[in-house]
Amino acid sequence: MSVLSRNTIVYFVGSLMTRFVGFMLLPLYTNILSPFDFGNYSLLMAIYAVLNVVGQAGLLQGLTKYYFDKRFTTSSAVSTTFYTLLIYGFVLALALSLCAKPLTTFFLSDESLVKLFVMLVWMLFVDGLAFFGLHLLKTEQKAKKVVSYTVVVALANLSLNVLFLVHFNLKITGIFLAQFLSGMFLFTLCARDLMPLLKKCFEWKLILELLTFCFPLVLAGIFGILMDIADRFMLDRFMDRSVVGIYSLAYRTGLLMNVLLIAFRTAFIPSIMTLRDDPRLPEMLSKLFTKYVALLSIVLVGLVLLIPHFFDLRIGDFTIINQRFHSALPIIPFVLIGYTFSGLAVFFSISPYLTGKSSHFAISEMIGLVINIVLNLILIPVWGMFGAAIATMVGFYVVALYMFIVFNKTLKINYKVFE
Repeated sequence: MSVLSRNTIVYFVGSLMTRFVGFMLLPLYTNILSPFDFGNYSLLMAIYAVLNVVGQAGLLQGLTKYYFDKRFTTSSAVSTTFYTLLIYGFVLALALSLCAKPLTTFFLSDESLVKLFVMLVWMLFVDGLAFFGLHLLKTEQKAKKVVSYTVVVALANLSLNVLFLVHFNLKITGIFLAQFLSGMFLFTLCARDLMPLLKKCFEWKLILELLTFCFPLVLAGIFGILMDIADRFMLDRFMDRSVVGIYSLAYRTGLLMNVLLIAFRTAFIPSIMTLRDDPRLPEMLSKLFTKYVALLSIVLVGLVLLIPHFFDLRIGDFTIINQRFHSALPIIPFVLIGYTFSGLAVFFSISPYLTGKSSHFAISEMIGLVINIVLNLILIPVWGMFGAAIATMVGFYVVALYMFIVFNKTLKINYKVFE
């Protein structure tokens, strides 16, 4: 477990640095984009989130599982997964580009966003390849290399955003162009570690097992993302796009909680998979859970107290977060609590990895999505953004509760308040 602790700290520091760089984009966005433009950007990124799950097809999680499977060589596991992602991702991007106009009209009711949708689709393809290379390094537990790559790319993305938004005034186009070039840069960095493991052919037996394992993960990912973004589209229908922009800023701010969750999840799953046959695993998980919950609680309370002060920061006449977006502040605590529940679900999600029953991911996310949509339909007309935040928070809680039940059927551990 010392490897898990060390890697979690490395990933946490790296995620903190990366998220801080990303967080510095918020003053840029809120002072250059109007709430309406930020609403357009947020809805496009919501579509990106769904398509990203479809585009990755669960193959990154599949790589983690089969990388440690002794029936296959490391090279065959990596190359088969990568080539599958490459071919599938290209075909998907091409198909979506050809259907860009009807899809944009249907989801966004605005034909002027078609070009941005096409940019988003190819940005998605490049990001998929880049994230595969990065995920391989995470699976190999090369935490320092992962952090160094992500920090360098985040700084490059920040610089490109400043160039395209401030100097060229490209607005959303500039944001997407910066991300596309950053994805290309990340893939170039990761390619040095990826290429030596690539073989020239598929291992067909592995493909069949891989697709069987990954399909429920795709469903789970889609349900999970929809639970996270459905409220944006419902706010757009019930209210207006400016409200979507303000609400989305609250979620971008609340995602600071993800600094901890991403760091923990990145180190947690590969580390536990290497210990899957260790008889001491339940006891180790028991101790780890106590520390993890304590850390989640400290981060939650700290962010609730500190974020309002960040909104009030001024540099001369320049406000860090433009006052047009300050109505997002009251819903941020609900967002943070929701992501705290999501963090608990991350811990309990190790059970399906150990048993191979990935269908639990799909079931939990589907239940959470249904509850989330029903509550959004009930609460948004009454409470607006507050209703949407509460609905999503409850959805995350339900997912965590389901994974808790599954976890306890697989692993019997003693939950300790204090040691």
